[in-house]
Amino acid sequence: MAGFDINDRSSWNWVNGGEVTCELSWDQDEYHLDPESAVHFYQCSNGVPHRQPCGPGMVFNPRLMVCDHPQGNSEAEIYDWAVKIGQVAPDQR
Repeated sequence: MAGFDINDRSSWNWVNGGEVTCELSWDQDEYHLDPESAVHFYQCSNGVPHRQPCGPGMVFNPRLMVCDHPQGNSEAEIYDWAVKIGQVAPDQR
């Protein structure tokens, strides 16, 4: 396996091996980072995760739970956020 690269999500130490699981009630919106791509995200519907694309030139902003312009959405900040909420194991840097 290649070493850790903050800009390569496949090198992050994802909890559950990067498998996306829906944990909230079926009637609640739930969104997750895509372990492989900044331009995709997972949206849970009836307890099932569905991979969704962002529009052209957009990336998923997990802090706002929307697709957003890439400015101000650095992978380092997103990595720190993912660690904080437990999607990624503590700091690999």
